[in-house]
Amino acid sequence: LQDVAPSPYSGPGLDDVYGQPEAVDALRQVVSDLDAWRAGTLPWREVTKSFLLTGPPGTGKTMLAEALARSAGITLVKTSYSDVQKAGHQGDALKALNAAAEQAKTGRPSVFFIDEIDSFYNRNQSSNGYILGMVNGLLTLIDALSATEGVVLVAATNDRARVDPAIVRPGRFDRHIRVGRPIRSGITAMLSAAVAGVIPNPDLDRVSEQLVGLSGAEVTALLREARTAARKAGRGLAFEDLQAAADRVQPQLGDALMRRIALHEAAHVVAGHAVGLPAATLARISPRGGEVVRPHLNAMTARDIKGMIAAVLAGREAEDIFFGDVTSGAGAGSNSDLAQATSLGIRAECAFAFGPSLSWISPDTTLALLPDAVRNRVEDRLQAGQEEARRIISRHRGTVERVADALLKHRELDSAALAGLLDGVEVQADSEAQPTGGREA
Repeated sequence: LQDVAPSPYSGPGLDDVYGQPEAVDALRQVVSDLDAWRAGTLPWREVTKSFLLTGPPGTGKTMLAEALARSAGITLVKTSYSDVQKAGHQGDALKALNAAAEQAKTGRPSVFFIDEIDSFYNRNQSSNGYILGMVNGLLTLIDALSATEGVVLVAATNDRARVDPAIVRPGRFDRHIRVGRPIRSGITAMLSAAVAGVIPNPDLDRVSEQLVGLSGAEVTALLREARTAARKAGRGLAFEDLQAAADRVQPQLGDALMRRIALHEAAHVVAGHAVGLPAATLARISPRGGEVVRPHLNAMTARDIKGMIAAVLAGREAEDIFFGDVTSGAGAGSNSDLAQATSLGIRAECAFAFGPSLSWISPDTTLALLPDAVRNRVEDRLQAGQEEARRIISRHRGTVERVADALLKHRELDSAALAGLLDGVEVQADSEAQPTGGREA
């Protein structure tokens, strides 16, 4: 019920992973520390030895765990909730989970990798005895592995919010690392390594700009498609094959639509800075849309919620300010701007008691099933956030345009570039934020 693989074995090591600098740097340090520990020059208590990798599917979380084991030349043991659940009832599932852990201990030094750790669910969201027992068993196992010298613990999740708080609390995982879609330079490196000098670097750079926003798995599939097209034509891989695959997977958009996307994401950056959220570490745009990445807040105040709603809705408001209308993108899916803002409002009212009621209601309750008074207060928060976003964008219109211009030129901006562009934009005082007690006219 688990996959055990000795290392080294065929496949990429950490030197072959592109576009994930934070994760690769942290895991390279583990390799170095393991060497020192095995040589007796570094006590195990000094080793950073447990990592929670968070990010969307296809970004390489599993590959990173495998690459760590390959680079260190140690055993890899992989398991997941779905693997152990196949064993049957709770007792057998926990037995399978513990058996996997014992293999990691026996094969030390080793990497123990738990995929889909959010599938163990959150005890705060369920009273099901099976789930409670499984999570408690997982916590016991994590504590035991943390106390075992020579075992490096790596877990992966697509959705950190679904993971039980006790699992992600400090002490169980030393480092929480976001594994997102590869940065542009990483895509260029992936292409360059794959074509081995067949295609000139300027051409690869142009294609990599078009591919910003794709996952590592998607870039790999694109390369495979390009090679297939070249074989079908009876020749070696050419730039035309790569460009055709890129155009199919991620067609380029017109200048007007790309500018709208850039202004939308720039507004998220500026509004988040103005309300005092953690500094953005990355902003990028692509023909698929864009994203702004910020550190996760482990605890939120009522002021944080107000600011987050304003920042989330700022992209939509910027579209209205600059173009006189909005696109459907802000409401396209369960992870859209409107969905995130609504979820924040529901959590504020139902889970955090930031409204007039102390009664706890599950924040997963569908909005339509909430009492009318609660739904109205959630809407009040959204309306207030929208107005606050509009004030910020109107006040800092020039900065929004400056950030958008930089995004159009570079497609992505790191924390240093963003800090320079935001220089001069002060964080507003709490008194500047509008109250959320009632709808504004």
